Amino acid sequence: CGTIRVGEDVKAYKAGDSFYITAGNKTVEIEGNGGAIVTKV
Repeated sequence: CGTIRVGEDVKAYKAGDSFYITAGNKTVEIEGNGGAIVTKV
């Protein structure tokens, strides 16, 4: 569990959650216990 932040937008996450982040030059901050799988389409 933790949080994911893109700019001013902050969302809580838990195991199994999925997020889509639109393209562009953004900083993504992930806090908490977990891992990330990053894919590019």
